[in-house]
Amino acid sequence: MQYQGNGVAFQLFGIEVRWYAIFIVTGMTLALRLVEREMERRGIDGENIYDLAIWMIPIGVAGARIWYVLFEADRFHSLWDVINIRSGGLAIQGGIMAALLTCWIFAKKKDFSFLRLTDLLFPYVALAQAIGRWGNFTNNEAHGGPTSLPWGV
Repeated sequence: MQYQGNGVAFQLFGIEVRWYAIFIVTGMTLALRLVEREMERRGIDGENIYDLAIWMIPIGVAGARIWYVLFEADRFHSLWDVINIRSGGLAIQGGIMAALLTCWIFAKKKDFSFLRLTDLLFPYVALAQAIGRWGNFTNNEAHGGPTSLPWGV
């Protein structure tokens, strides 16, 4: 049996709110909170993660979109097609690279160790990515091929 769920969770003021967005935001929010706690546990002011997140999240989303557009260029015919992320198309590789660059700049400005900062962040980035993958499931995308295994989708 193939899953054919609806990717739309609900509508708010006539705008579709998709499960994909809910899962991604949930993953990011949980990751930020856990990084804050870990920073505090290590004697670092946890508020720093929110100073970083203000820059890292939008730059990471832009990087994810740029990477996707570069590798799927034939799908885009106008500037609107490129910037309209609601039509789909983000790639974690570009997001990670953009986020790493942002972390490096942030670490330099705040006099943090870049390696220590990434050591704090990336276990939680993996958690956020795993939660975000459930959004791909609700969109009926980014899963493996057909299978007859009992746990397959």
